[in-house]
Amino acid sequence: MKSYLRFLSRNKLYTAIEVVGLSLALAFVIVLSSYIVDDMSVNKDLKNTENIYICHNSSGIESVYEVPELYDRFPEIEESLAYFARPDDGKMLFTGASVASYGDKELNVATVAAEPGLLDFFTFQLAEGNPKEVLVSKNSVIISEELAATFFSDGDALGKVINLYEGNAYSGFFTDFTDIDVDLVVTGVFKPFPKSIFNDPDMIIGIDLFREMQKINYMGMLRLSELSFLRIREGADVESLSRQLTEEYRKTPNQSGEDPFSKEIRLTQFDDIKMLSEEECPGVNFFFCNIRNGKLFGIYLIMCIFLTVVALLDYVVLTIAFSRFRIKEIATRQLLGTGRRGVIGRCFAEAFMLLLVSCFSAVLIALVFKDPVGQILGSEIHPLSYFTEYLVLIGIVLIMVGLASAVPSIILSSCSAINVIKGEARYKDKIVFGKAFIGIAGLLCIGALSICFGITRQTGHLMNQPLGYETEDIILVSFLDKYNRQNEMFA
Repeated sequence: MKSYLRFLSRNKLYTAIEVVGLSLALAFVIVLSSYIVDDMSVNKDLKNTENIYICHNSSGIESVYEVPELYDRFPEIEESLAYFARPDDGKMLFTGASVASYGDKELNVATVAAEPGLLDFFTFQLAEGNPKEVLVSKNSVIISEELAATFFSDGDALGKVINLYEGNAYSGFFTDFTDIDVDLVVTGVFKPFPKSIFNDPDMIIGIDLFREMQKINYMGMLRLSELSFLRIREGADVESLSRQLTEEYRKTPNQSGEDPFSKEIRLTQFDDIKMLSEEECPGVNFFFCNIRNGKLFGIYLIMCIFLTVVALLDYVVLTIAFSRFRIKEIATRQLLGTGRRGVIGRCFAEAFMLLLVSCFSAVLIALVFKDPVGQILGSEIHPLSYFTEYLVLIGIVLIMVGLASAVPSIILSSCSAINVIKGEARYKDKIVFGKAFIGIAGLLCIGALSICFGITRQTGHLMNQPLGYETEDIILVSFLDKYNRQNEMFA
């Protein structure tokens, strides 16, 4: 190993290219694999979701109002769950900010509404309370551990009464509209939701109370769509069930005034929701989080593989190119008794050491650039936060070590040691391997550069297309008026 370190110190440019190239490639692999593993972890901790589907209409992710009334007609549907949530932090039920209070403590809260079976349906866990008793009564509520710690420092939350208030945005215009002001009894404290498509709420109220508040406080004029989840019997024909639901719905009197034949009932498997795009299913980003583009997922996976292959080829090409500087050293060792297995083991150890240093540097680079890359990908990235990521990285390093050491060891051990010492070896194997690997690496680089050039040209072409109106020196100004309504104007 000392001779290899001496070789690296004498060939600083070679060392720099190897370490920097491998480090950068592995850094991007670490960041992208972190994104991929994080994406794969969504919904992973929710149990028994294989037979859960969301029932929605053809124009969005929301349930058609009359459809839940039809579920009892189909034996394939074992149970259903009504659920409502606002997007993002969800700190409103209807149109204003939701405020929970206990004593002199007030907090803006994210509230969702659901039927009592929510916890069993998605295996959400309670920290306090009986899962069979929560949300059974109309004015019961379950709250998060964080909210419980804020309101009840003594740790005794069950049975306490908290107030939920939400100002009606329409009350300033119509006297018949009233604010929401309701007292709720805490019947449970739930643990943080695992990483899933659901936003982590502060409190969960019953769906019956939500519907009542919607009807009373908004005179039935404001109808917010609910989500409808179904547990379908294993082995049932889901496509046939979807068609039957559509047929029955079109026979049902329609309360919303829409043409029932304009709607088609669809059933989407729960784990597939996170791969839906807004174009495929409008509203999916409104109600859920962690929605990812399935096409981009495949692209990022291909990028990881491509970067790994290019880095490996570059390492092999440079190693082959510099093998002539070490061939006499290896030949001398062979004459002194080192066998072919010893040469291969030496090449393996050298490749492992160089990749280990590069891997350490790659982790540092990934940690430094995780935020900028995360902004590009539209997601928070936390490199090496999952055990799976370590396994992926170790696997990549071992594969690279094996392949990177195989070619040099074949070259260095295949030449006759006596001919090398005499200076008679022409190192023909180097030429063959060199041409092959340099050719492959060159083609990959040319292909990658061509794709980048094409994307750059196309992007520039689209950005410079005339829009039909002037955009220079024009800004959008947003402001609030005295009624706290948001207004916008161009200036």
